[in-house]
Amino acid sequence: MGFRKKVKIMKTVDVLDSVTNLLNRTSLIYKRCKEENIIVYVDIDNFKLINDTYGHLFGDLLLKRFAEYMKSKLQGIGNIYRYSGDDFVIIFEKVGEEYALNLLENIKDEIKNSIYVNDIKVSVSISAGLYKPFRNESVLEAVRKADIALHEAKNISKSLIIKFTKDLEERIIEKTKVVNNVYNAMKQNEICAYYQPIYSTKENKITDIESLVRWNSSILGPVSPAKFIPIIEEAGYIRDLDEFVLKGAVKDLKSILDKGIKIQLNLNVSAETLSHQYIERLLNVLKQNSVSPEYIKIEITETALLSNRLEIIESVRYAKQKGIKISFDDFGSGYSSIRNLMIFPFDEIKLDKMFIDKIS
Repeated sequence: MGFRKKVKIMKTVDVLDSVTNLLNRTSLIYKRCKEENIIVYVDIDNFKLINDTYGHLFGDLLLKRFAEYMKSKLQGIGNIYRYSGDDFVIIFEKVGEEYALNLLENIKDEIKNSIYVNDIKVSVSISAGLYKPFRNESVLEAVRKADIALHEAKNISKSLIIKFTKDLEERIIEKTKVVNNVYNAMKQNEICAYYQPIYSTKENKITDIESLVRWNSSILGPVSPAKFIPIIEEAGYIRDLDEFVLKGAVKDLKSILDKGIKIQLNLNVSAETLSHQYIERLLNVLKQNSVSPEYIKIEITETALLSNRLEIIESVRYAKQKGIKISFDDFGSGYSSIRNLMIFPFDEIKLDKMFIDKIS
């Protein structure tokens, strides 16, 4: 075999995906968009679960069948590329946005019953982001924007198709700024706990203080918890934040107790954080600061109760065994039931204002 032929084969292999036989991400590096193009970023929902359940060989076969199905649907109007993992890029040629959206919606509905692997019907669900590029715009830049739309679609609900907008991009940039600054903020103590006093009319004094996280950023200015906490949760950093707040709050509690003031510290703990391991770490921090668990109360929202229910129940019971009190926060804000009150050993129920408003 001649040298030129070998080089040609090597180049072909470099841009061809070995699993699906589609062109891959490398083939898009130097490609430019035409005015009539529409770029779509497609993701197979729950692909990791399929891989973990049936194995990687089955997963590879599913990707191959998916690629074959999509190629048959796009014949003559577009090309599909395997971008990475279970992510694919479609470049439509000479079709309008409305046509592309309608076709994608039809594919989304049909594909649920169209993929078979080893005679097993696999109910495939897809999410997608769509972007209409400028003429001569880099395909990779267009893919980035389509990916932003896909990310938003998956955040809202699976099996959804969303178009890219400038507003969407600005929100993503803002989220990225928050995530990038949060760790630095903790190091520089820009994030700290403020304490809301809880007054007992029965005892006629302040009996508890609730730890509320606040962020006064040197770069972004004051950042509302309603803004930065959901972003941190989405980025997967909420446990780090909870741990950071815990350590500072217990130190502050120790200072108050040392002055002879008997008071209880209420900690808001996210569903992602609350676990047997978190309770162990909490007990360790208390021990390091010579604070008894009787001065701690964990506040749990209904959202936390509904996620990882068995783990939450086990964690709550373990905390109770160690002398930590448990409060049910915002009772009545969602679908709270008396059954929850029977299952969980709550020491306290905090009624949501909306619940009281409805009564009145």
